[in-house]
Amino acid sequence: MMTSSERKLWLIFGISFLLIVGILLIGLWPHLQLVASLVFGLILLTALVFLILHIIRTLTELGVKVHEQKLRQERLLTHERLINKRQVIMYLPSSTQHQEEQDSYSRGYAPIEHDSRR
Repeated sequence: MMTSSERKLWLIFGISFLLIVGILLIGLWPHLQLVASLVFGLILLTALVFLILHIIRTLTELGVKVHEQKLRQERLLTHERLINKRQVIMYLPSSTQHQEEQDSYSRGYAPIEHDSRR
């Protein structure tokens, strides 16, 4: 949050900026068409730069999401299956797959047992 001294500073800065712009516009009044064209060009250039930056940011985010999805698929593929050099899918042997008797709970948490007879 701004303090009162910061507000006064911004007010003084704003009034000074408007005064300078006003003096410049009055001084350049004979060249009004040139000044208007330059201001319009600057506004158009600013809008174009913001549009290009938005497009670049969107394409970058899209590329990252696609890359993450590809990595996720590769991780799933390497954890669940093995692929040999001929690109034939071979499932992992049953000794390395998860077995029902193995305790899959981590950090010492025991499973909640539900009594289905109730």
